[in-house]
Amino acid sequence: MNWDEIDHSAFHGAGDVVTRVQFWQKTWFLTLLFTVCLVGVIASAVVHSNLIKIRAGIIHLTGFSKEIGTLEGLDSRLQLDLILRERMGIQDQEAMVRAADPAIALKVGSAWTKVRRAALIPQIDSALLRASKQEADRGATELRSQEKQSEQLFTGLIWGTGMMLLGTLIASIYALKRRATTLLVQSLASSSSGGSYADISASSLKESEAITKAVNNLPAAIIEFESDGRILRWNDQMHHLTGVPASDVIGRNVIDCVQWDSTSEAAKSTIRKIFSGESIPKLEWTLKHYMGENMDLQASIKPVIDGGGAVRSAAAVIRDVTSEKYGRELLVSNDVARLAIIKALPHSLLRFDANLNLVEIHDNSQILVEKIQSIRGAKWREGFGQDLSETLSKAAKQTRLSQKPFIFEYSGDLAGRYVSLGFRVTVAGPTDVLAVVTDLSDRQRLLEAESRGEAKFRSLIEGSADTVLMISAEGIILYASPAVRSVLGIGVESVIGRNWLSLVDKDSREIAELGWSEALSGSSRFIIDLVGEESPRTTEITARNLLEDETVEAIIFNMRDISDRRMLEVELKNQLEELEIRTEELRDATRRDPLTGALNYQALLDYLDAICDYSANGGQFSAILFDIDDFKAVNARLGFKAGDELLCHLCDSIRSVCRDEDILGRAGSEEFLLILPEAEDQVTNRIMASVEKQFEEESGHITNLSICTISKSETDCLSVDVLAELNAELKRVRSAQTESAA
Repeated sequence: MNWDEIDHSAFHGAGDVVTRVQFWQKTWFLTLLFTVCLVGVIASAVVHSNLIKIRAGIIHLTGFSKEIGTLEGLDSRLQLDLILRERMGIQDQEAMVRAADPAIALKVGSAWTKVRRAALIPQIDSALLRASKQEADRGATELRSQEKQSEQLFTGLIWGTGMMLLGTLIASIYALKRRATTLLVQSLASSSSGGSYADISASSLKESEAITKAVNNLPAAIIEFESDGRILRWNDQMHHLTGVPASDVIGRNVIDCVQWDSTSEAAKSTIRKIFSGESIPKLEWTLKHYMGENMDLQASIKPVIDGGGAVRSAAAVIRDVTSEKYGRELLVSNDVARLAIIKALPHSLLRFDANLNLVEIHDNSQILVEKIQSIRGAKWREGFGQDLSETLSKAAKQTRLSQKPFIFEYSGDLAGRYVSLGFRVTVAGPTDVLAVVTDLSDRQRLLEAESRGEAKFRSLIEGSADTVLMISAEGIILYASPAVRSVLGIGVESVIGRNWLSLVDKDSREIAELGWSEALSGSSRFIIDLVGEESPRTTEITARNLLEDETVEAIIFNMRDISDRRMLEVELKNQLEELEIRTEELRDATRRDPLTGALNYQALLDYLDAICDYSANGGQFSAILFDIDDFKAVNARLGFKAGDELLCHLCDSIRSVCRDEDILGRAGSEEFLLILPEAEDQVTNRIMASVEKQFEEESGHITNLSICTISKSETDCLSVDVLAELNAELKRVRSAQTESAA
């Protein structure tokens, strides 16, 4: 229809359309809804960002705790090397932990700082290591609690924001439809009073600022383009998705702007289909973001029909499916892992669909070896027989209604042979049902053997070297095999009727209660000390819950006396500890000067390297060099014994005034180097004066002592540079002494 053919009498009452618009169709109300949605999205992003930081903090704290566990198993020299060179520690992870929780980072960092300070002595304090590990574990536990709270908050925000977005989108679509009608009627009404029809064309829907604003506020990335590919609309969500603003793409070809150029011919063919009236429900491609990363995008493209039924333009709603594609790839890898886990199970698994057709079989226990292919689908009812198929159908119905597992046993013919099977039927997903099939043939044979003669069964149990107890759910001993005397030193009659926890040594009470709690839930294995008439005996207990078994209705304890083995283990551990102590003593002896007991030159260099690294990472230290003047002359005049005594006097004088954390070593034949971590000038000067005074008194003024010192703070230096600087300072001191004497 042409504009000239429109009946102007149809325009009367156009103004009334505007007045009848409901409040929820007005711009201010939709803006309010979109604002609430935006706040929800921002809050979700903030909570998700915090959740990522918390998870990273948990990973780093757990890794740090494992590092300390590894560190505790190493020898002390390797421990010192790893700590002082910062190959292990919280330093690299501290920033991530601080981002998750500054208070936890401060506690863990403080605990680790104590370990590092102790290493400078040098000393490896096991208590400090354990305290640091405990602090890391405690911090990880606190972060896991925060993670759970954040996950709950994030889930609530996502659901709330999603529902709000859905409601807002529905209201917006309806409001946009009503708004478009109103704009068109207003334009026609104004033109009926003398305006031109060309003006009506200029006021069409695609040029409306109100519609453009509404599309920009939609929570979906939208593009509108014409048949020649020229882009008409590029909303704000598209800007956020690609990083390209609308001003850079309006009027340009859509193939270039969304990077369809690699498949240009296919894209042109797709555009032709759209403008012939077809819809493209799903179109996927890869777009390279301006930040450099590749994004997997998916578009749903539909034609936009004008009032005359012609295709005016095409609108594409674009989604980022990068994470979904990664999830599908991850799902494939998870399916491989799932299949491997299923194959490793000792039971057979049967999966039924919503119509109770058998769709998946994993015959791990080799129950249906020859019948697998013939019982798929609905044919399983024939292969399983009427009784079993009816019971399985009833179990599937019951488990779907109650959402709880349905357990039953079946003995009879299956696949041409007699079987005894246990079935555990449970729901698997929204519609499927999973049946776990256990071969009970061994148990059935055992029951048959028991029915033929309980005496044989008792002979088997009573002849065992291990003790067997049958215990009720309340902990009362119902049965005990004769072997109980070898463990507790008391007879069966003294055990039956007692609570088994009364036989436990008080030091093992907590472990016993924990093992009993696990046994009530299924099974457990634990080691405790039991007390009978004799001394406590270390016993290994394997517990199995058979309360649900009608033939047993008890918890079975299999107890084995391992006292002798435990004694051997303790003895071996003591021998290893003693060997380690002797080894450490020998290792320490190789690092000591045999005359004075101070560190030898090589060991001193190792500590000097470590303190230089410490200074480069923000620490400070001072170093004092003590040198005996004319030491060769003293040896020549008084003898080597007097010279050795003089060296020992100097070393003892230094030890008597230095701090516990200071490091003393022999740097030459008559030179001693004292390293003072984190020492102030006042401390350094006090030590120098005290050593000089004591040396003069003890040596009887045989000779003088030359002393020099240097300090390093937050400086990148090498041990050889420190020694060279000290020697240069020593020469300067001696030169000054010579000039003063002259």
